[in-house]
Amino acid sequence: MGINEWIETNEPWDSLCDEIDTFYLKAGGLLSLSPPTTVEPADSFFYDPRDPSPAYGGNRFNPFSPSMKIGPWDIRDSVEARGDNLIYTTDVLPNDVTVVGKPKVQLYVSSNRRDTDFAVRLCDVYPDGRSIIMGQGIRRARFRNGYEVHDVVLMNPDSVYLLEIELYDIGLTFLAGHRVRIVITSSIYPMFDRNLNNGDSMYVPGDTLVAKNFVYHDRIHPSRLILPVSSAIGVAEGERNKPRENTLRIYPNPFNSSCKIFAPCGSEVRIYDLLGRLIFKGTCSHKKAGNSDSMLFGSNSKKRCELIWQPAQQIPSGIYVIKILVAADKKTTCYAKVAFVK
Repeated sequence: MGINEWIETNEPWDSLCDEIDTFYLKAGGLLSLSPPTTVEPADSFFYDPRDPSPAYGGNRFNPFSPSMKIGPWDIRDSVEARGDNLIYTTDVLPNDVTVVGKPKVQLYVSSNRRDTDFAVRLCDVYPDGRSIIMGQGIRRARFRNGYEVHDVVLMNPDSVYLLEIELYDIGLTFLAGHRVRIVITSSIYPMFDRNLNNGDSMYVPGDTLVAKNFVYHDRIHPSRLILPVSSAIGVAEGERNKPRENTLRIYPNPFNSSCKIFAPCGSEVRIYDLLGRLIFKGTCSHKKAGNSDSMLFGSNSKKRCELIWQPAQQIPSGIYVIKILVAADKKTTCYAKVAFVK
């Protein structure tokens, strides 16, 4: 997601990750690559089990609530506008950041209750302000040491504990110009069962208590978001302004008469409709890179050739899938979608 490319590998897919980008929570709702160096006050919010933060979008289907929205939705109104959360966001990203694997969030927390939950939603914030949920995770405080019977320990009110929240697997590129955001709550209901905050038996009716929950982010308690990334485009790399060597690009997209398909020279191009029918086949031919190509590919533009696709008159408007077979080994394939609007 993000760059709309399909990447194939003979290794486990998360082996594409070879670096870690760590973003630290800071005062003022900031996520920063720099760890905190001073004493900062903790942030807090109230969690009322009788009015839990609602599940809206995300990458986990609940078969008991099939009408619940899943997938990438804007959660500004449904989640972020409520008062029961803490929101931390990066500055605008100078480069693409590709995440492959399981993001983690390590939070230093406390509560005035013996048990509560901490949940995290990972969002891609678009330049127009949309906050699109891409994943989520949750951890019950009593299970902070593990999920075996002997691991279960309730909290001492107002003591600080480290909780690690593992999010679901994701393959996503946060595009340059976007921002990374996490939204911390104590529920994602009904996707996950509510914590009643009373420290008693779970999954049975009982009295509910309102919890005041704290998240710490100072030199001693460096709460952080940990993203498994590709080293070629991780923002923590020294070569932050190194242009990305894109395998497949289409311009313009959407288009209304013809589009240029840029790919490694000699690559075979196949175009399918959404029913899987092959409607076009061709080859990216050699050409001299021009200024517009340099804008798309930077210093790698000389390695790219183009194919112009001008749909036949009988081809209707719609979404089409472009597949390329890279000439170098005839095994590597990449995919992208293009919108044709007459």
